Amino acid sequence: MKKQIIALFLALCIVFTLVPVQTASAGSSSTATFTVTADKATANRGDTVNFTIAFSQTGKTNTLETTLVIPEGLTFVSGTVNSSAKSTLGFDDVAFTESSLYLNGYGATSFTGTSSVTLMTVVCTVDSDAAYGNYTVTLKDSVTSDDNYDVKTTTNNTSAATVTVVEEEEEGLSEPEITLSNAAVGITVDWTKSEGADGYYVFRKTSSTNWSTLAKLTSADILSYTDTTAVYGTTYYYTVRAYAGSTYSTFDTTKTITCGLPQPTVTLTNAATGVKISWTKSTGAEGYFVFRKTSSTNWSRIATITNVNTLTYTDTKASSGTTYYYTVRAYDGTVYSPFETTKSIRYFAQPTVTLTNASTGVKIDWTKSTGATGYYVFRKTSSTNWSRIATITSVNTLTYTDTGASSGTTYYYTVRAYNGTLYSSFVTNKTIKYLKEPAVSMVQYGSSVKVNWTPITGATGYYVFRKTSSTNWSRIATVTGQARGSYIDSTAVKGTKYWYTVRAYSGSTYSSFTTSKYITKTW
Repeated sequence: MKKQIIALFLALCIVFTLVPVQTASAGSSSTATFTVTADKATANRGDTVNFTIAFSQTGKTNTLETTLVIPEGLTFVSGTVNSSAKSTLGFDDVAFTESSLYLNGYGATSFTGTSSVTLMTVVCTVDSDAAYGNYTVTLKDSVTSDDNYDVKTTTNNTSAATVTVVEEEEEGLSEPEITLSNAAVGITVDWTKSEGADGYYVFRKTSSTNWSTLAKLTSADILSYTDTTAVYGTTYYYTVRAYAGSTYSTFDTTKTITCGLPQPTVTLTNAATGVKISWTKSTGAEGYFVFRKTSSTNWSRIATITNVNTLTYTDTKASSGTTYYYTVRAYDGTVYSPFETTKSIRYFAQPTVTLTNASTGVKIDWTKSTGATGYYVFRKTSSTNWSRIATITSVNTLTYTDTGASSGTTYYYTVRAYNGTLYSSFVTNKTIKYLKEPAVSMVQYGSSVKVNWTPITGATGYYVFRKTSSTNWSRIATVTGQARGSYIDSTAVKGTKYWYTVRAYSGSTYSSFTTSKYITKTW
């Protein structure tokens, strides 16, 4: 192996205060010792290794010289003299010449019995093609027998430092760093990505159970998992282990958290009397707090529910046309669940519907819903589903007549206010049996007036009414039977103008009636 030789010449001139300057010969009892040490025991190709050269002596020495041998595979980079060596050793000067790597110290006035002093540091790098194995840097005494030196290194005048060059280990999977937090339901485990992983195993345990696998995630990009099986009040340990084939990362066993109350999931709907707030049960809770706010107000508690099984509340103080935010927070003593902050609804008052039989169909009337932009009108029968029969695009239009109704059929009607994709609630129990308005005519019948009308499908009978210009309507006859279509008024007085009308009925349901048919009895 080719060796690089560094000659270090150290001239030490010792002056004692009590005796004249003397030069120690080769056989004197003075001992000077150089040592070399490395800053690391193992290194990889391309690494930097620092070698420290130290000096100590007993007795007196005039001049010292030593040789540093650097094996092939290590390359010399620099050498730096310890700036404090001069004063520590009492030298007039300590100098280092970079070109020749020559170290010189001289002019010491008192230098005996000194402990080890660092003279300089030599920096080497490991060659990129260095073979794996041991590399020994040696510091040797170069004294000849006739030199006026007295140098003894620690072992046979030789000091050495060995560095082992090893193959760089492949970096293993990094251990995921875990963060735990209470989720809406359960506990969320988040972790940092482990480069090179195929996926992750998520484990859980308690103080009284062993680790069990909660999940195997087969994507390295999934960095979160929510344990929805965690039970309120229980303390859990969680860990995550990255894997790549049959290789596994290390894992943290210290992360722990106590499961909090599950967050109620809130649903909002417009109801007949206000906004209906519904939520999911929070197992372990004692009850619930219901809160409301608008975009310009803060949260305010509008209800305290003390029964954990009560999962609905209706805000009857909501104003039609106003957008509200609602949330529900479970509680157990002084422990509270997390809560949602984004659930909102624009409240529209439910239109109040009134149904009447009109001359051309069923007339549907309803009350105004503030904040709406229009209304949908729906109809169904006992054997059909709701179908929309009209879209009213003006919020101020509050009536509609269903001219497609069939006489004798019972219909359900409802009206739903809307604004964009927001809707009011709607009634489902408003019903009416449509009875068509009878068409009335009158003729002379002997000395009487005969009132005729068209029979109405679905009717069970008819009421016949009469009035004059000075009297109100009065019922003069009840005619039973759907097929009957006439009545003879024998009480009419000659010379009087009479108005007649007929109203079909079925139970408590009545048809509309005409008010314009009249006749003057002249016979």
